[in-house]
Amino acid sequence: SRRRHTRLVRDWSSDVCSSDLLTVSEFNEKSEVQDGRLLRVSGRLVEGTFGREGNSIDSLFQITDNDGDSSSVTLMASYTGVLPDLFFNPHSELILEGSYGANDVFHADNILVKCPSKYVDLEDELNSAQNPVQS
Repeated sequence: SRRRHTRLVRDWSSDVCSSDLLTVSEFNEKSEVQDGRLLRVSGRLVEGTFGREGNSIDSLFQITDNDGDSSSVTLMASYTGVLPDLFFNPHSELILEGSYGANDVFHADNILVKCPSKYVDLEDELNSAQNPVQS
């Protein structure tokens, strides 16, 4: 019994731990990881790309790198289920766990949201206070 348990843990860890966290750019550059293996890809939601039909829990969206400088580099992703809190927050880092499908869509089995830092929000508030929008 113990031997079997050890083997199962080892098999699980080799699948999950071998999947490094990739940025969208890194994922797009490494065609060898686009073979259906379990991966984690980090990015942020591209504004205006989220779609869901009616009351369906199937969603389709795009993510891009977190730095914001490469919003032209995107990854189409899908997810079935209830989305986590802060999914739509523009400061949230999304970590998709899943695999890349033959239809050029990353199918996320899980979505983790790295909460935005309160320092980022404070920095935005300070910047907007120092540079008010003129109308």
